[in-house]
Amino acid sequence: MAEPKKPVPTPLNYDSSQYPFSSDFFDPDIMSGLAIKDLLDNAIPYAALSSVDYFEVVDGRGELYKNLTLDGSDPELNVLKPKEGKAREFKIFFNHQGTSRRVPISLTKAGLISLFEEIEIPPGFIEVLVNNNGVDASFKSYAGDGTTPEALHLFLKFPASSVLNAAIYFRHNLASKTTICFICGSTLPNLEERLQQVFPANPPTSVSKKDNKDPFTILSSLFAEFSTMLEYERRRLDLIVRDQESKTGVGAHIHGVSMRASADQYSDLVKELHSCEGLLLFFSRAVEFQASCVEFVKEQHLVLRDLRAEPSFLGAKTAREATPLRVAEYQKIHDSFNLTASFQRHRLVQVQSLSKRVQTQLSVVANLISQNDSKASITIAEQSSSLALAAARDSKIMKSISVVTMLFLPGTFISTLFAMPFFHVGTEDEVKLVVDGQWWLYLAVTIPLTVMVFTLWWAWPRMMQIGRIVTVMRKAESLKV
Repeated sequence: MAEPKKPVPTPLNYDSSQYPFSSDFFDPDIMSGLAIKDLLDNAIPYAALSSVDYFEVVDGRGELYKNLTLDGSDPELNVLKPKEGKAREFKIFFNHQGTSRRVPISLTKAGLISLFEEIEIPPGFIEVLVNNNGVDASFKSYAGDGTTPEALHLFLKFPASSVLNAAIYFRHNLASKTTICFICGSTLPNLEERLQQVFPANPPTSVSKKDNKDPFTILSSLFAEFSTMLEYERRRLDLIVRDQESKTGVGAHIHGVSMRASADQYSDLVKELHSCEGLLLFFSRAVEFQASCVEFVKEQHLVLRDLRAEPSFLGAKTAREATPLRVAEYQKIHDSFNLTASFQRHRLVQVQSLSKRVQTQLSVVANLISQNDSKASITIAEQSSSLALAAARDSKIMKSISVVTMLFLPGTFISTLFAMPFFHVGTEDEVKLVVDGQWWLYLAVTIPLTVMVFTLWWAWPRMMQIGRIVTVMRKAESLKV
């Protein structure tokens, strides 16, 4: 048998001077550039179904640009060009995928690649984008000497779910003190509002320009927004479980009269419970991942603090030249992570409780169905008993009719058989009842035949039973032999 022909891969003729080959982070020993390009061309449906918002912070002042038009024709995106030589402390990109609340901007694949190249996103992040299992990873990039850390990078990807589906690239440059964050996935309009409050366009005059925000302020706001989204979903699922509990009449939240489901609705209720069980599994995974992800980001926050505090990492000659994170700002952000982590831990316990409540409702519905089936079986048994009694009464009546029929049948048969008139009225001159002298023959034949019929009726079933017993005994004897 001939072996099936292997498909010939279509050659991807890309200029090696372009992204991702041109990226400083591209390493052919670790990743395949052609595979990355193939992902961009085929696997990532972001291009035609997404829009990009851009938020920047210069000298502590925040400014939001909505719905950027990126077609890839201008790699040096105008909005990203430096303003008056001032460095941007924060660059935050929101790549919103297909949402009904936005007018989709046709972001071409070339535009997406240009954006990645412009903000120097490592090609490995593209593989993170298409990962549905969850990713939390970090690495440091080094200066030309190969020993001095230059930037801290974070890759975060939440497991795909109907509630939250986001991928995050975060980079903080230790030398320039600039931060870039690329957020792709779920629409997060409240996050933009949070950042506009944290970095207002016109900050109060009491705020010093030297009061730089902690780089992890972005991630702190992001995880706070995620926590709010998950809490909304938890409340929605809690209401669903309460509604199901009201249908069964069993639950801690049942007070007063509940809208209990009828027996005909039990099958639909079971389907609803199983559907809710599936939603809770996905939601539990999302909460569990965010709880672990917050702990991971907290660890990276400590790493950043140590990097910023160590002069040798920055090429500084004295401790005075180092720029450690301000203690108050660092502690505020770290406390924010601790609060979010606490929310996630206890939210996970609540989700587990919801799952147990759904399991309880499934058991309750199963018991209700069993009780309903038992009642139906009892009703059927009662009806069967009534039918059996009626059949017994009918059987007695039929038996009586049969006995009466057997009583008269022989005499009738004999009368017909012999056709002999035992009684006649006499002659025309003298009308009188005359009994034939041979009338006793009727009785002599009828009575024995009647007795014979009754005897056969009584003996026949017993003879059949004896015959069956004899047959069984013979079979048993043959088996012994």
